[in-house]
Amino acid sequence: MGSKRFVTVYDYYRADADVVIRCKGCAHTVRMTGIEIMIRFGLVSIKAASARLKCKECGHRGAALAPIPRL
Repeated sequence: MGSKRFVTVYDYYRADADVVIRCKGCAHTVRMTGIEIMIRFGLVSIKAASARLKCKECGHRGAALAPIPRL
């Protein structure tokens, strides 16, 4: 995603990027659009959103969020 800096979930929306969310427990991945993640979490930091996520596969709390270009 170049030199863009992502600090809040709003930054994903502003950069027109999708987000890949990877469980830190089992590596299960989910893809969300920037607007979907912003609606779900509001204007919070990526770190705060990451801590609130819970994996549907293994139940682990916490995930890694990374921007990816929109399809």
